[in-house]
Amino acid sequence: MPTERPLDRLDSELVQRATSGEAAAVDEIVTTLTTPFYNLALRMLHAHHDAEEATQEALIRVVTNLSSFQGRSRFSTWAWTIASRAVFDHRDGQARRARFGPEEFGADLADGLASPTAVDPETSAILGQVKLGCGRAMLQTLSGDLRIAYTLGEILDLDQAEAANALGLSPAAYRKRLS
Repeated sequence: MPTERPLDRLDSELVQRATSGEAAAVDEIVTTLTTPFYNLALRMLHAHHDAEEATQEALIRVVTNLSSFQGRSRFSTWAWTIASRAVFDHRDGQARRARFGPEEFGADLADGLASPTAVDPETSAILGQVKLGCGRAMLQTLSGDLRIAYTLGEILDLDQAEAANALGLSPAAYRKRLS
């Protein structure tokens, strides 16, 4: 059985209540979108402050454009589209550019590598955090278009059709970016 993703809770009845002006429904939408939008922004922008700003901008865009949602796609797809655009618009398109190249990242990483002789639980936990940090940093070597495709599909676990739709791509073009 597939796991429910947070945005799956945003059903048409909730969206209808929000577009009718029900404050509690709008609040529920914002609450549900905040963490997934922040996770996307953090992986794309790599700085907490920038991610918070981009998340806030995305949420504002969703709320102010609720009445324009026409139901031609899932609400979550529409919301991801807005979030992706907000992240790409943040700070003059900073998320569209790779922060550094793969070679530069590899050289920097090799500088800091040293094999520990003994791996105790504390060291193992620290190494896990380092690996997570390295994975996030490696994402920064990709262009924005590739990074957002990977983040939506592989990290945030959107199905390929929804991710392609959110990015305005054909399923084939999305699969190519993801590969």
